[in-house]
Amino acid sequence: MILYGKPVADALLDNAASKIDNLAGKTPKLVIITNPNDPASQVYAKNKIKACVLCGINVETIAMPENSTTQQYLNLLAKLNQDKKVTGIIVQLPIHKTADEKIVSSAINKEKDVDGFLKDSYFPPCTPAGIIHMLDFYKGKGFLAGKNAVVIGRSEIVGRPMAKLLLDRDATVTICHSKTENLKDFTKHADVIISAVGKPNFLTSDMVKPNACVIDVGINRVNGKLVGDCDFENLKDLCDITPVPGGVGPMTVATLVHRLPILYQKQLQKEAEHEK
Repeated sequence: MILYGKPVADALLDNAASKIDNLAGKTPKLVIITNPNDPASQVYAKNKIKACVLCGINVETIAMPENSTTQQYLNLLAKLNQDKKVTGIIVQLPIHKTADEKIVSSAINKEKDVDGFLKDSYFPPCTPAGIIHMLDFYKGKGFLAGKNAVVIGRSEIVGRPMAKLLLDRDATVTICHSKTENLKDFTKHADVIISAVGKPNFLTSDMVKPNACVIDVGINRVNGKLVGDCDFENLKDLCDITPVPGGVGPMTVATLVHRLPILYQKQLQKEAEHEK
């Protein structure tokens, strides 16, 4: 079975839209800080804008000038953090090389961290959270309990938080990475594989057991075409698998948008408590 992201993403966006309808005319606002010099960054930003507009969320984009410094980013974020009209803030990566990405990303107020990148954020990062939504949709909420899950990749925004979310669902989790020896010994016995390594055709059919569930997080360009980490053509008849494009990507965007009315309600609640 091919696990398409669009049906799951549409369900999340519909849910977000209904939450916004219940806000009695009040509208969340997302601010996206972009790097206009990076074409991929612009595409990702446009996808988020489109999804927000569909749900009735206000969106503002702020393009940072070339050679913007860390301090210039921090000055802008300080203003947005204090602006009560701003519900969520995204610094669309990569930022300009003249600024420190880690310092800038960590300057967002946790109450407006819709990406979930901060350690004390209300949410886990969007991509792993979106994958859990997808597994729930196609497999049911009890599916992961007792399953052997292998996460390939140990980044702070996909691999590590993904492992935690799988553990929270009672899966038995192994994290593999670039230094893992005999990777096939791990993947061949896995019920669920999440690959986030950024190497085309990295996961091949001889590394996966029949009827496993493979989630491909990879985004690679090969001869102008977008492909994932997995050998999709030789895996699609062997196991359940997400396509690239059209799999995890829509889930990441929908998960982010779905959080905005939740953040907005938290902010309204906090304001009400202050007024008491």
